[in-house]
Amino acid sequence: EDSIMIDLNQKPYKRSRGMYIAFAALEYLIAILISGSFLARLTGELGISDGLTGIISSFVSLGCLFQLISMFIKPKSSKSFSLYMTLVNNLLFMCLYILPLLDLPKSVSTVAFVVIILLAYMVYNIANPSKTNWFMSLVDDRQRGIFSANKEIISLICGILFTFIMGRVIDHYKEIGELRTAFVICAVCIFVVGTASLLTMVFTVET
Repeated sequence: EDSIMIDLNQKPYKRSRGMYIAFAALEYLIAILISGSFLARLTGELGISDGLTGIISSFVSLGCLFQLISMFIKPKSSKSFSLYMTLVNNLLFMCLYILPLLDLPKSVSTVAFVVIILLAYMVYNIANPSKTNWFMSLVDDRQRGIFSANKEIISLICGILFTFIMGRVIDHYKEIGELRTAFVICAVCIFVVGTASLLTMVFTVET
C-alpha cells in the first residue's frame, strides 16, 4: 500500500530513472569486455585452450542458477547490498585483465582465471534480483514496457560503439606486438566504467 502512495513523477524519482538507464548502459559495456571475442583474446593470451574457453562460457551462461541463492538473502537495504556486490563484481572482472600481466605459470593462471570469472558471475547473479527490484520500483507499472525498451535501445547503441572502439584498440596493439598494453587499457576501462556505474547507483534513490 505504501508503494501505491508514492508519486513517481517527483524529481528524485525522475532523476533516478535516468541513473538506471545510465547504469544499465555502463554495466553492458563491462559485460562486453568479458565475453565473446574479448574473452577469447584474453584466454588465448593466458594459454587457455578454445575447448576450455567454451566450457567456461557454458558455465557462465548457467550463472543465473546462482540467483536461487538470493531467495535466502534478505538485505535491509537493497541499495547498499547492490552497491557492495557491484563493487566486488567489477573488481573481479578487472582482475581478469590483470592476470596476463603477472606472468604466472600457465596452470596457476588458468585456475585463477576460472575461479575469478565464476566468482564474479556468482556475485553478479546473487545481487541481480535485489538490484532489479530496486531499480524497477522507480518505474510506474504502466510504463515499464516502454521504459525497458528505451533502456535497452540506449544500451545497445552504446554497446555497438564501444565494441567497435575497443575492438580497434585491441587489434592495433596486437598488430604491433603489445597486446598486454591493450589488456591494461581494458582493465582501466572496467575500473572507470565500473566507478561511473557505482556513482549512478549512489545517486539513485530507494522507494
